Amino acid sequence: MKLARSRFVRIFGTLIGVFGLVLALGVSAQSAEKVGFQNYWVITANVGPYMTALEHGYYKAEGLDVDFPVGKGSSHALQMVGAGKMDIGISDFGAMSMAISRGVPVKGFFCYLQRSPLGIIVDKKAGIKSPKDLEGKRIGFAPADSGWLLFPVFAKVNGVDMKTMTLVSAQPSVRNKLILTGDVDALVAYPTTGVPQLNASGGNVVGMRYADHNVNALGAGLMATKKTLKERAGMIRKFVRATTRAFKRSLENPKETVSILLKRAPLTIKNRKTATMILMSGLNDLHTKRTKGKTIGWMARADWKDTLALLSKVGKLKKVMPLDSYYTNDFIAKD
Repeated sequence: MKLARSRFVRIFGTLIGVFGLVLALGVSAQSAEKVGFQNYWVITANVGPYMTALEHGYYKAEGLDVDFPVGKGSSHALQMVGAGKMDIGISDFGAMSMAISRGVPVKGFFCYLQRSPLGIIVDKKAGIKSPKDLEGKRIGFAPADSGWLLFPVFAKVNGVDMKTMTLVSAQPSVRNKLILTGDVDALVAYPTTGVPQLNASGGNVVGMRYADHNVNALGAGLMATKKTLKERAGMIRKFVRATTRAFKRSLENPKETVSILLKRAPLTIKNRKTATMILMSGLNDLHTKRTKGKTIGWMARADWKDTLALLSKVGKLKKVMPLDSYYTNDFIAKD
């Protein structure tokens, strides 16, 4: 009788423990803080660390339920975040700076491409060796893309007359195909991403980065409205902590990140070699000379001064705001 009672107690205790665990997991799932995270493009290898964070549950471990939809360019991401429809977004920081000068209430809080990846992709057959060679050529672009927003800056700094060009507008999903079909001589796009992809698809193209031709602004990063940064500071800190953890993991094991991309984004990530080249190019731009040795995402005040001075010089800032209006390092996790 005592043996039976002891067995009953053990079984009952186990059931209570299991029930408690299930209940705790249910409460945890229900209490996870929802975060709308707007990508600025389709899934490409340069957002690999964010996919790593999702795959390994880094955001979930911080109590965050993150939705990461595809985007249509930096302008779209800025619109979505600025209007409060999304909590966090990825944007080119040059495009973000222009939006801030127009009154869009956002601010950058984590920069992961500190050397701008923006530029031009040119067909080798077009004979384009320098920015001036773009004159008289057919140029493809996506209207909302950050590269196009900064193209007039690139043209003006390098003395290129845009009036001589034939400009061909296309949606992001079909823009790159224009150079493969011979409809344009060059594309305004990310050379770091587009060149490996296009050459893998049978193209014969090379890149011309803005940063190599006197337009060296900060690249892409994360932004949110000032209201979100103030009222949901805890969420932002958790998001940055999880994101930093993912970037470190991608640096240590890029092959794993590429495998995650192939698994999670098979429609846009199809070639391991190409994806690896794009991922590593992005990871190589995590720092400028001024931020080496600092935590990933941390921004140097001098780099921001240079970025704003460049945009202001060519008339792309409607109004120059104090530096603290554009960025903050307050949420960067400390090593």
